[in-house]
Amino acid sequence: MSYERAGRWLAVVGAVATLASGCGGSGSGSMPSSASACADYASKVCAAEEKCELAALQYFYPGGLSSCVSAARLSCELTLGAPHTGATPSLFEQCGDAVGSMTCEQYLSTTNAASCLPHGGTIPNRGSCGDSWQCASGRCSFSDAGCGTCVAQVPLGSACTGVECADNLVCSASALGATSYACSTPVSRGEPCFDSSVCPGNTLCGATTGTCDLLPANGQTCDTQYAFCDLSGALSLCDPYLAVCEPVGGMAQPGQACGWVSATAPYLQCNGYCALDSGTDAGTCFAMIAQGQPCTAADYCAYNLQCVGGVCAAIGSTTCDGTPLDAGSGPSDAAAGLGDAGPDAADATPG
Repeated sequence: MSYERAGRWLAVVGAVATLASGCGGSGSGSMPSSASACADYASKVCAAEEKCELAALQYFYPGGLSSCVSAARLSCELTLGAPHTGATPSLFEQCGDAVGSMTCEQYLSTTNAASCLPHGGTIPNRGSCGDSWQCASGRCSFSDAGCGTCVAQVPLGSACTGVECADNLVCSASALGATSYACSTPVSRGEPCFDSSVCPGNTLCGATTGTCDLLPANGQTCDTQYAFCDLSGALSLCDPYLAVCEPVGGMAQPGQACGWVSATAPYLQCNGYCALDSGTDAGTCFAMIAQGQPCTAADYCAYNLQCVGGVCAAIGSTTCDGTPLDAGSGPSDAAAGLGDAGPDAADATPG
């Protein structure tokens, strides 16, 4: 996981995780059902997140571990139920097993287990998609809300803008300070970097060191352009006024102020979604509306959901079926993306 990428695991959901190479079996001789596979997958992914990046879990899921499990299970079910998908219950079982057996060093790396890499879909490039498991290329790129577009993978060294890099490569600055990006090989903690995209979880590409450095701990000086501090323990954020890592001060409820409400007050986390006021680090807390519940354009649906026809519904659950998008309405083969809802959804990191 890096600070500057949008989420490998539950991209829309928000959990952060990456997978080490290799994968285990489910330990069962029979084919798992979608429900049991997703429940098993979700519990193992979120347990690993809690163990290795507790702060990220607390930030994305104010409701705690159970909220993470519910969101991950929904993400899994949507992927398995999508048209033209290559995902299977067995692959999700194997992916969950791989995550569950990882050390935190492996979990935080940017190398992925084979069972967690999207593959086997049947939608060709330029067809509409809801996640990468539907695409023959294993890459679904999103430019805005609604369906994404299946795009071709590109190899090491090739220009990129988002999710299109080949398996176990990341889209990173091509040189120090560069505005162009190329598919690059991830590096380990302490190794040279051009930006944080190549760095493992809980690290940042240091502006002065040029290496992947651990995020600062509570009480340490922090770079205010990045929100998060050490992710391995309880949630701590970089105070934008003092440039020092500080613990969260409390939980705001819907309708209350949230964020950095003043220069002297600690961060108030929102039990829902904190909609920041323009140009500020504070805003108002809104409830996250559950699947099937009424909504308006002003509401915030829960992760993996959007307001469609006045109801919070799954993103691309039935409409992203490979039908080509109208010319100009979707990204090109090299378009940027936010990832997908599946075992290797692009990396959604805090910050």
